[in-house]
Amino acid sequence: MRLGSALQRLESPVRAEVSAARAVWPALAGGLQSPSAPAGREALARSRARAEAIALPAFVLTEGGLTGPAASVGGLLKSSATLMRRGWQFLAAASRTGRASFLRANSGLYVYCVYDGHYELSVLGKKLQTAYRKLGGGRAFGAALTPAAVEALALAYSPTATRLQPHPAPGVQV
Repeated sequence: MRLGSALQRLESPVRAEVSAARAVWPALAGGLQSPSAPAGREALARSRARAEAIALPAFVLTEGGLTGPAASVGGLLKSSATLMRRGWQFLAAASRTGRASFLRANSGLYVYCVYDGHYELSVLGKKLQTAYRKLGGGRAFGAALTPAAVEALALAYSPTATRLQPHPAPGVQV
């Protein structure tokens, strides 16, 4: 129940991060361009800020805070938020550096961090549905987490809602 409530509270900040990411993604899918234009740096900074606004509850961040089937859903949530936050952080920093910098040389890794974070978000909805069924579904949760609420969350954390397209280009060095 608490994980379901947390996912509902996070829908808006996740949607804002996805929107910011999708706006800049076409320019990043082929790798970080050198040098980055000011507009590109602003878009990276906006995406970074939106990723940092996804504030996970302590029980998701704490080892053992979730158990059983909910632990895999919480693990995906934690991993996706961490990957996105770090990827945007390093991409924003790399966009401000010279061509020969360590950050710029490794920017392909950060592109994949962002992509992989979004991929994990995209499978979270299915994992939630599976965990919900394993834990007894509507009979076990009652009004606290209805089947309709789980379906709405599954849509909010689905490939259509969260995944970035296109896949990073084969030329992106990792």
